[in-house]
Amino acid sequence: MVPGRRMVLAGSVAGMMAGWAGGGEASARTRTQQVIPPAMIDGAPVEWDELRPLLAEAAGSVILQEIALGRALKAACRAEGVLVTPEMIARERDELARVMSQAGLTPDEQGRVAQRVLASRGIGDARLQGLLERNAMLRAIASRGLVASEDELREAHDVLHGERVQARIIVCRTSERAFGALARIRTAVEAGTAVVQAFAAEATAVSTDASSARGGAMEPVSVRDRRYGENLRSTLATTSPGQVSGVFAIGDGWAFVLVEGRLPPDGVDLDASRTEVERLVLARKERARMQEIGESLQRACVVEASDPSLRWSWRTRAEATDGK
Repeated sequence: MVPGRRMVLAGSVAGMMAGWAGGGEASARTRTQQVIPPAMIDGAPVEWDELRPLLAEAAGSVILQEIALGRALKAACRAEGVLVTPEMIARERDELARVMSQAGLTPDEQGRVAQRVLASRGIGDARLQGLLERNAMLRAIASRGLVASEDELREAHDVLHGERVQARIIVCRTSERAFGALARIRTAVEAGTAVVQAFAAEATAVSTDASSARGGAMEPVSVRDRRYGENLRSTLATTSPGQVSGVFAIGDGWAFVLVEGRLPPDGVDLDASRTEVERLVLARKERARMQEIGESLQRACVVEASDPSLRWSWRTRAEATDGK
């Protein structure tokens, strides 16, 4: 970790938990915890002394990182005079449900989908509240002074309203699998199968991309859309309609595409779409700045865990991160 604001977690996990409350209330909670165990298995109690080291090893490093970032963000908000309100946190909840759900769902349906996704990641009410607060603080800091240049507006307009490529994609974990899939498609086409049919069948069978359920069909893509990697965009730009590309690297895997056609610009000019385009540009820049600020603050935190289980969890996470 890079030296910076020092965050020391002294004592055991039990000490950390007891330190959250103060005065008589803490004593009352301690007495209650002594009487009622946190869990029972077949009528026998499971005590915190048994749970704490196991929980610390399993998820201690994740929680420490969340606490460290939350404290760093609060300090940054105080330093910059940024106030985060309950309304801002509520908006983060709505935004999280929207981005984690599928288009076309009602707000209630979005909320249920989001809850299922969060539960699968071990995020309940307590961690969710922390996540929303951190997002609200990050957004409040990141949004200050953001502007969209004319060049950025023109580029975004081209992405939204300019020419787009209609294509299918197959993604494989290894280059060998990708080349094997490509060879099978070529063999099927030589035997008389239509290229779209052969490609779609292979995509459904082997592709690891989410589009595999649609036979590899992608949403129309602008070759200027930076959300897509350079290799994919350049391949889409240089592959003729009706042709299958060669294999190229994409993320952690290997891919190739079938370009089905090119959709012409929709005729909407920049002046007519300026408000929409500016909103999208600012949102994209805000997200990028939020990530940059969060990563910077995390690097500046020094976390020291004296509890053995927490120390093991934190060291193991740091070693895995450094090895990436």
